[in-house]
Amino acid sequence: MRDKIMPKQYFDKYINISIGMMRQYDEAFQLGKVKEERVKPVKYSMSLIEEYMLIARYSRGDNICEIKEMYENIFEKWIYVFEADNYNQVLRMLSIGICLETEKKNIIRVHNLLQKSKKEDWLLEFLACTYIGEEFDNNIKLLFKKEYEKFKDFIENSRNPSDLKQILKKGWYNSRRENYDSHNRSDYTYCGYWSFEAGAIVKLLGIDDTILKDMKYYPYYLEAYSAALGGLVGEYEAEVIGEDGQSTWQKKYGLKGYCPIARGFDYTHYDDFGAGRSYGYKRRHLGHDMMGLVGVPIIAVESGTVEALGWNQYGGWRIGIRSFDNKRYYYYAHLRQNYPYAEGLEEGSVVTAGDVIGYMGHTGYSTTENVNNIEVTHLHWGLELVFDEEQKESDNEIWIDVYPLTCFLAKHTQEVQKVEGTREWIRTTKIREF
Repeated sequence: MRDKIMPKQYFDKYINISIGMMRQYDEAFQLGKVKEERVKPVKYSMSLIEEYMLIARYSRGDNICEIKEMYENIFEKWIYVFEADNYNQVLRMLSIGICLETEKKNIIRVHNLLQKSKKEDWLLEFLACTYIGEEFDNNIKLLFKKEYEKFKDFIENSRNPSDLKQILKKGWYNSRRENYDSHNRSDYTYCGYWSFEAGAIVKLLGIDDTILKDMKYYPYYLEAYSAALGGLVGEYEAEVIGEDGQSTWQKKYGLKGYCPIARGFDYTHYDDFGAGRSYGYKRRHLGHDMMGLVGVPIIAVESGTVEALGWNQYGGWRIGIRSFDNKRYYYYAHLRQNYPYAEGLEEGSVVTAGDVIGYMGHTGYSTTENVNNIEVTHLHWGLELVFDEEQKESDNEIWIDVYPLTCFLAKHTQEVQKVEGTREWIRTTKIREF
């Protein structure tokens, strides 16, 4: 749960009611009951229902990967009914898209529609132009000063997360122009109070938002998990093997990260993030365990550079890979005794998402190298978010629970083949990134 006002059961019912309403609308269209002049207004109502349902799912604590997928699905419907005068909806959809790192072309479309409508607002202009990398007219007026003047001042003069904390704490809720007391009603109109614009501003300015983690209204986990997804979703080229055995390259947009276990190899797992560990000292388990057999090929989840390679008494033979934007550090541990790594892998090596990087084992829990002191064969993999380089190895490290991410990545596995006469496995198809 992310919302602190209503229980999970409330959002379960809210979402079920919303699904029921969408079904009624769909049936009305199928039966021809919606007159032509009512099509757009009805579809606008449907877009609002879906948007609020997305927010309710975030409030309930749903997987961010699934929320991003939902956002992309409803975006086109929203664009069809786009109305610049519906400022709150425009700000929410724009801000959520930025937090989720939607394609730039989506934000460009929003910006073009705003320009076409001649609806000029400083905050909307800042968000859209900064995200797509264009300069914006700083002389544009802020349409709603009471609500957003403090945000504007924060962007232009402060950029201190402590100041943003005070904005959210003291003024954001009371300045809302929407029905801010919806949580007191009994008709299931409350989907959650979230300042998505604050999350979008933080992302665009590259601010460390750790101190905002437990703040009311701040969508920290949307911001944090979108940071985690930054290199996993986007534009790329995939190699496609035709029936004639010839390969071609196809441009795609979508999931370009891979499940850390190669296709066709069985594994079991459960969410054990935060469980207690006692070897060496008492600590929390800051990764995710995937149980399998010795020698199972381990796959690079995201492209990046090998930052760490070798023995660690806790992780055994392990690999640390940093994403190209330096924001994500992937940790793969307990690799196979005697032959832990893919041939040629070394510190400084560049790997592509989907590459075989090593092999499952049960090494670790020893100061002596190459020892199998882990009882159960498994891959431990973890993901650390690095917003400030000083966080990388400190008391402020941010490790996230990647169980939901693992379930999501299971949709995208890499097929591998054995290299005859060796202990090596290699990928069968390749991708190219921009």
